[in-house]
Amino acid sequence: VALQAFALFLNEVEPHLYAGVSGSTLVWSAEPPAAAPVDESEAVAKVADKFYRTLSDAFNAAEGTATITLLADADFTESVAVTNGTVTLDGAGYTLTRSGAGTACFAVSNATFTGKNVTVSGGTGRVIDAYRSELTLDSGAAIEIVTGYDASFVAPVVVWGGKFTMNSGASVTGCSNSYQRELGDGITAGAIAVSGFSETGGETGTAEAHLNGGTVTGCSSSQAGGIYIGNGATVDIKGDLVITNNTAGGAVCNLLVNDLSALTLVGELTGSVGYTEGIDASETQFGTTTLSGDAASASAAKFTHDANNATGLVHTDGTLIWGPAPGPVDPDDPDNPDPDDPDNPDPDDPDNPDPDDPDNPDDPDPEDPTTETVSPAPIAFKSITETEAGWELVITNRVPYCWYRLVYTSDLMSGFTVTGAWEQAAADATPEWTTNIVTTTPAFFWKAEAKDGEKPISE
Repeated sequence: VALQAFALFLNEVEPHLYAGVSGSTLVWSAEPPAAAPVDESEAVAKVADKFYRTLSDAFNAAEGTATITLLADADFTESVAVTNGTVTLDGAGYTLTRSGAGTACFAVSNATFTGKNVTVSGGTGRVIDAYRSELTLDSGAAIEIVTGYDASFVAPVVVWGGKFTMNSGASVTGCSNSYQRELGDGITAGAIAVSGFSETGGETGTAEAHLNGGTVTGCSSSQAGGIYIGNGATVDIKGDLVITNNTAGGAVCNLLVNDLSALTLVGELTGSVGYTEGIDASETQFGTTTLSGDAASASAAKFTHDANNATGLVHTDGTLIWGPAPGPVDPDDPDNPDPDDPDNPDPDDPDNPDPDDPDNPDDPDPEDPTTETVSPAPIAFKSITETEAGWELVITNRVPYCWYRLVYTSDLMSGFTVTGAWEQAAADATPEWTTNIVTTTPAFFWKAEAKDGEKPISE
């Protein structure tokens, strides 16, 4: 019969050593030995074909590339370490429940960790703390109702360097962080924080986040209600991602991109994305935006993604367009007419005619129509190129008879500058429209506007 016994051995060189006895062999180790497997009826988790009494025992037994599978709902009371390996936690639909202050978390270091089909609910403090690792929340991974109240909390999910991926079907919901921080004084997020880092001695690490889908909703903190991207980290967004109803200080703030971090929109995105104002005029870090096909990249101080409250840059159905300008309509500016204001008509808009302009009389007799309305398609920028004289812009999806114009701004806290009058696309207009704008003003953000046109019924 093989016997195992463990004891704490103390000496002046290494104060904590574990002794393992098997047969006649005594082995010393700085790490506690893995727990012995148990019968399946006693287990809450398994690794391959071996069963373990606690989740901690299962993680300690996992080596190299391993999948840990939950066998039942369980209380999550002990933090577990994932180091130097590739580990997947498959919850099989079960729930891990945390309770109390400073409750258990997954501490991931220089490793790859994936969570799927598992709900982690309740408790205070971080659920996942990943350092220089690859962390993935896959389909079915849900973190809910986690709270934090002190400087050490940061967020339910924290990534310091490395890579974070969130896929369709994952979620972080109903979490809150009550610790008050000002921007520039550390990091706080209601759901997820992804950050590069610099350490004493000059060592640095970059971080990247890939938000391919999933849901982050109903979370709050003093900085980023939903997701914080900072310290030079990069983030790309695509797929069916929904980040909504998250707040910072009571105001909508779903995604905060800070400290010269970069945002990239990729492919189709469900819902809409919009910039809000910068933190203040001195700290706003808007960089030159480049648009190409269905992708955009920018550095910004603050970015929100909200299906109902987006303004600025909007990305829907695989195309890039602009939402409402952040500034109010100028009632005295003929180049910025209000279509609903009869005192500020648009001279080129047949739906808002100037009754005193013989070249733009009231609408045609509705009983004897000679034209039909043609609506524009969503506009996409194919390219925006700076030239010696200004800018060359190529826009796609132009529709014959519809009206178009371009406006721009150097930042999103001021109004737009109009480049010229509305131009109507000819009957034989091609979908691609190239135009050159002569300006010495910085034009970091462009808006292509379109409105309905009238097509002769005879055509």
